[in-house]
Amino acid sequence: MPAAFLGVAACGLLSFCLFGANGRADDTAIPPAAHAYSGITIERAVGMDEMGGYPATVTSDGRWIAYGIHRRYPSFRSPDTTGVPASEWAGSSILIYDTARGTSSELTKGWGASWGATWSPDGRNLAFYSNRNGRLRLWIWKRESDSFMEYPQCDAAPNSSLDWLNRLQWSADGMRVFFRAWSPKVDPGGDAGSSPIVWDSTGTGDGKDDGPKSRLPALSFDLDAAEMATGSVEVLLRRAGIMNFAVSPDGASAAVFGNPHPLGSADSQSLLDLYVIKTVPLEILKPGQSDEGRISPATPWETRSEPVIFRDIRQFVGEQLAFSPDGRKVAWCTLGALADNDIYCADLSDGNARNISGDVQDSDKPSRINFSTGKKFGERLSRDVWRILWTADSAQLLVAAEKSGGVWLLSANGGPAKKVFQRPGVSGRVTVLAPTAHDEIKYSAPDEIAIETTETGGARKWWRASLGSGIPDGSGGTAAAGVCVDWALSDDLMLVRKDGDLWTARGALTDIKFGQITHLEAENRPEELGAARWIAAKLGGRDLRGLLLTPVALPAKALAKEGASGSKGLPLVVWVYAGSGSPSESQVAGDSEYNGANTLVKRGYAVLFAAIPTDTTGNATRSILDPVLAQVGAAVATGLIDEARIGVFGWSNGGYTVDTLITHTDRFKAAVSVAGYGDVFSLYLGGKGKMPTWMAGVQAPGGQPGLAVGLWRDPLRYLDNSPACFLNDVITPLLLIHGEKDENIPINQSFEMYHGLANLGKRVRFVQYPGEGHAIDSSPAVVQDLWGRVLGWYDQFIGPAAGGR
Repeated sequence: MPAAFLGVAACGLLSFCLFGANGRADDTAIPPAAHAYSGITIERAVGMDEMGGYPATVTSDGRWIAYGIHRRYPSFRSPDTTGVPASEWAGSSILIYDTARGTSSELTKGWGASWGATWSPDGRNLAFYSNRNGRLRLWIWKRESDSFMEYPQCDAAPNSSLDWLNRLQWSADGMRVFFRAWSPKVDPGGDAGSSPIVWDSTGTGDGKDDGPKSRLPALSFDLDAAEMATGSVEVLLRRAGIMNFAVSPDGASAAVFGNPHPLGSADSQSLLDLYVIKTVPLEILKPGQSDEGRISPATPWETRSEPVIFRDIRQFVGEQLAFSPDGRKVAWCTLGALADNDIYCADLSDGNARNISGDVQDSDKPSRINFSTGKKFGERLSRDVWRILWTADSAQLLVAAEKSGGVWLLSANGGPAKKVFQRPGVSGRVTVLAPTAHDEIKYSAPDEIAIETTETGGARKWWRASLGSGIPDGSGGTAAAGVCVDWALSDDLMLVRKDGDLWTARGALTDIKFGQITHLEAENRPEELGAARWIAAKLGGRDLRGLLLTPVALPAKALAKEGASGSKGLPLVVWVYAGSGSPSESQVAGDSEYNGANTLVKRGYAVLFAAIPTDTTGNATRSILDPVLAQVGAAVATGLIDEARIGVFGWSNGGYTVDTLITHTDRFKAAVSVAGYGDVFSLYLGGKGKMPTWMAGVQAPGGQPGLAVGLWRDPLRYLDNSPACFLNDVITPLLLIHGEKDENIPINQSFEMYHGLANLGKRVRFVQYPGEGHAIDSSPAVVQDLWGRVLGWYDQFIGPAAGGR
């Protein structure tokens, strides 16, 4: 992902931000032979290939594997002209691996951007997205004839960073592919771009409930189905604010999460409506017809059948939506600060939905705070649910409560729940393994399921659990070499992602035999290796684990050179992102998400990935300051770091983290804030483009910055957590960088920081990149220019030759 080169944490709709958190197991230095990384130059970094999004999918018989490789800028086309939704997909290509022959071939070489590969149930056809002909379309590769079908009737509209939403879905007979597409222009008003956009507030309420009450204009999408036999596109649902959808196994029904709107509470909670429709065509676009330039009525949620509607579901972006195998039921979870955090199941025959997990509690784990009431409660399932799976008879559902390590079997009719697995001491995800294209349980043996856990400290294990007897204590388990990304439906072959490469794994989770498919890590990083070590710190009885990367030949060469202060040690850059949790294994392995850090290492800097737990108290400043300074102190205590030469770096919410740190401590001698924000007031009320307001993220507990209250209920909290209000205290030289067309965090946030510091006579520089968005990565030249400026800033103030400027 090009955006990830500089460590961007992708921000999506409703302020949703992603960051890996799956650290490793021990507190000792990681052996270089097993977990080393390479220092790399800027030029090398922008030219590397890597595993792409939608990493891999395998046919049901385990014979054919489709996987994505991200080609670094081979033939980049702007998202503005082709419809590629996010820069991480630009340059992606699809490859096919034959497990019988052990050979790979590139299916879409030179096409531009191609991704999202999904096999038909029989493995004969592969659906994917591509902008080969200048627009983003749905394509199908016919494997047996080695031929392609394009569906140019409409522009495809996949999600950008949230690649598990709106995946391509096949009907069980392999004759239709369901996908989200852009709606045609609206009538009346002629050109949609000149039509007025109406923002409306009902005016209800007593003025004390300070959450948003207006329904924001939603992006308009269609739900379409591509026909294999005729090459036609069936329009099933017109002009809907689709967040996610699921199709019944027989293809007769579709469930659609959409129409996002706020609850209007002091503690933020988004709501979605769920529409269940019959997949009867509203319109059929035959080959040669096109939606481009067409004008259609402005009727929202237009469909041929009468939908079954479940309104105001407390959700986020529509995760965890699954049809039963018989197509008669649909299940979902509720998520959010004011959600009940449970699994719901709706019987489509009567339109009634029931909570089927409300009685499930887990006393083995410490209780958490329910922010709607301030009361504590035991574990509820769906707060940690990753995926809902059905039994073949459509009578039961299997869900994993990830943080507690429990796996539950729920009755679709609301009967007693049964715990079938419990792994104590789990700090990360618990996942029930299953083929990605099916919401039905796969059994590793009769009545037996496979489970992947992330143990405390980060090591992964694979388990086998019986649905009959279960493994209550979670004893045993097999060490996992990586993360399972897919599992063949009728074969024991699993696909595993490990240290940036793709592997096969066979052996029913016991006597596992691995086979390597890609060799990207060896190709990308053949040169010198560095070392990585965990940095442990204590904060209020809580253990923090930062990750320190140091250059090759440490310590002899590094410690021999004196810093500007006369002390000896490495200059340090602290990599920060509030709410990131513990650093991930990929940061050690050299995943390109952290290539920016590796360029610093190549330059002779140490880099500390600071662990910053998610804050739910509403005190964003303190939740940033205390853990970062504790880990910096622990890093200095190793004797490897020159405490007079410490800088800090952050992007997006990490930029806010940087701004917060330098306004409250003089610990840092140089700072870089990219696409950040410093004025929480204007972030709360303003915005543009895809994110008309950050209201939800600002006031949600655990959000960004997560002040846990609305502006008018506690305005002083907003002041206390806005770095722009404390610029007079800054002594750290600050480099601000922002893309002119950033639709996640408006560029005015960096302008405010710059003008405030400049008027106070502080050392500050602001670099604005015309035409760039949140990622600032439209070309190799732009990336190299940006990172060259970052390195130059650190070299000036904390580099080996810095003279205390």
